[in-house]
Amino acid sequence: MEKDKLLADLFGDFKPTLSDDAQFMAALERRLDAVEHLKQIQQAQLRRYRYAMAAVLAMALVAGGGLFMVISQWPADVPVFRFESNWQVLVFIEQHGRLIVQILAAMLTGYATIAIGNAIQNWQEVPRRESHR
Repeated sequence: MEKDKLLADLFGDFKPTLSDDAQFMAALERRLDAVEHLKQIQQAQLRRYRYAMAAVLAMALVAGGGLFMVISQWPADVPVFRFESNWQVLVFIEQHGRLIVQILAAMLTGYATIAIGNAIQNWQEVPRRESHR
């Protein structure tokens, strides 16, 4: 009972004032403009990321193709690796070094292409996911 009286005394003098509609609407408009500005900044960043990733994708394909061409142009009598060992695994790598390097280059180029393509696709889906909220 005493706590209720104490609370009533505490809040008895509280008389909140309501701001007028014009001030509220002006503050709301400022906040909405700020949100819209942030959305535009984010969309511009996503566009730049997409362009950058497309450039990196093109560079990865060109580099992979260039590496393939360089490996193909090496003289056949010059080994890619020289271990000078009798161990059969190293002899196999020494004899088939060109093919092994080409396979590794193809795998690396394929992985880079898929990873970059996946990143581009994920960034393209970001605005769609946000619009469904």
